[in-house]
Amino acid sequence: MKSIKKIIVLLIVIVLAAAYSFVDNTENMYDVSNEDTNRYVSTGPIYKDTFSIPVVPHENSLDAVSLKSGIVGDVSNVTVKYRLLDAKKNIVAEGSVAASEIEDRKQYKYSFEKVENCKDRQYYFEICEENASEENGVTFYYDPQDNMKQPIEVMGEKAEGAVIAKLVTHRFDLKTFVIVLCFVAYLVGFTKILYKLFK
Repeated sequence: MKSIKKIIVLLIVIVLAAAYSFVDNTENMYDVSNEDTNRYVSTGPIYKDTFSIPVVPHENSLDAVSLKSGIVGDVSNVTVKYRLLDAKKNIVAEGSVAASEIEDRKQYKYSFEKVENCKDRQYYFEICEENASEENGVTFYYDPQDNMKQPIEVMGEKAEGAVIAKLVTHRFDLKTFVIVLCFVAYLVGFTKILYKLFK
């Protein structure tokens, strides 16, 4: 009976550890080792046309694109709309968010329905803003001196730089799973040692 209970507890621990191990894995689109943020260029609010970024994921799936975003003026009526296009410019995924939900100068995760089988394929992430103006809206950032720079397009104008962004994939992470199991094993072992010492 005790062995059955132990097996049940072990299975519960494994299931909980597995559930906890589904995390957001990120892939940087810029050189994070560079700490000189003075090099960053602001796009300004995207009040016309779009902000277009080439994207090539190195994971098998993609759940979001996280961009450093800034608030300009009054954004109470501004909505940020975004979409992921394939190489033929067909819409693969899309979404929207009220600009008031975005924190100034923070990374914001622009989520969409999971895109599968996207590893090493060419995509374009496009952003536009409803009710934005030159004085009111959400701005984004890129580094024209970054060694990961690539062609981008800001409101119809071509530019070059590494967008301060990350590709986000929500998936099972084996490393996290192993760490969680090791931590549980450590707690169990430590508890047993304390129990023997104070018994």
